[in-house]
Amino acid sequence: MIAFPFIFFPSADFFFFLEADSVREEVSVNYMDMRKRLGDVSVSVNVLLIVFLIGCVYDCHGVRYRTFVVPQEVRSGRNATLECQVDTWPKPLYSLAWWKDGAQFYRVAVTKSYHQVEVTAHPLSSSNINFARLFPLPDVKVEVGRRMGEVILQEVGVAASGTYTCEVVTDFPTFSQNLLSSNLTVVEPPATRPIISGFKGRYYPGEVLAPNCTVLRTHPIPSISWFVNGKQVNGDIIEVRSNPDMTLTVVGRLMLRLHKHHFQDGVFNLTCGALVGENLWSATSITARHAHPHRPKEVHLNSIFNHHERSKPDGSRSINSVDMELSRPYQRLHSGGSSLQTSIWKGCYIWASILSSAIILGG
Repeated sequence: MIAFPFIFFPSADFFFFLEADSVREEVSVNYMDMRKRLGDVSVSVNVLLIVFLIGCVYDCHGVRYRTFVVPQEVRSGRNATLECQVDTWPKPLYSLAWWKDGAQFYRVAVTKSYHQVEVTAHPLSSSNINFARLFPLPDVKVEVGRRMGEVILQEVGVAASGTYTCEVVTDFPTFSQNLLSSNLTVVEPPATRPIISGFKGRYYPGEVLAPNCTVLRTHPIPSISWFVNGKQVNGDIIEVRSNPDMTLTVVGRLMLRLHKHHFQDGVFNLTCGALVGENLWSATSITARHAHPHRPKEVHLNSIFNHHERSKPDGSRSINSVDMELSRPYQRLHSGGSSLQTSIWKGCYIWASILSSAIILGG
């Protein structure tokens, strides 16, 4: 028996399975490679995210203001205390400074950790590592406080008004800058109470009331209010003048047509008030009366010369008081006229008698 060797003839399905296996292996390799690459990318993204968060915390939240005090209003002549106390993290404080309207007037340069700082007003002292420096500020006297970041504005005037900024800079490597600002206003009381001008003592209903109200040498610009019989009416500010001492003179005006209801028992009250700052109030009030038309009384010439008597409604007669007063001097002149005429005739008679006697005696 002759044995023939087994010869395998692969079919089409066999080649399909071989191709499918190779594809699976290739896909598996690609998938593993993709996962590896995605893993690397994910690590990179996470690293970047962590770096971003660290940077944000480091830069954005590296300074916390524990105390920041700038008074909103200070009365002229008093002291104003400014405070700026901060915590820095993770790096210590590098410097702290105060600015007014863009001009630096206080600065502390720190060389140790913030919690070890000792500040003094005498930077030349050999025992001090850190010191505060003051820079000239026009028309404002500044004194260093007992703590770092504390300054005292002494006996402030109008020139001390402005925007005050506390600048904090953290140490190496970022030297990040942090700013916090607030406004301070110095309130200067007016030199006098509000002055009302252009006001009459009497008014007719229908007349236009147009007085002015002047507030002298004050700061800041006051709010001027008008009141008629206690009720507020609208007015306007028509002029603001600057004085050499940096104070202001302000003029307000009221335009109001008066009506009968403005007169209460024949009078009305007008008030001008000035509010300086938030709490300083000053006011002036005046009163006017209802004006009544005056008709002059008639005086007849016949009543002057003849003492004409006027009839009363009941038929009786009386002499008008005005006529009586006006006729008195003429009455005296008239009565005196009769006596004068009699005296003249008597004189002529006497002189004629004397002249006749002289002629007879001479003859």
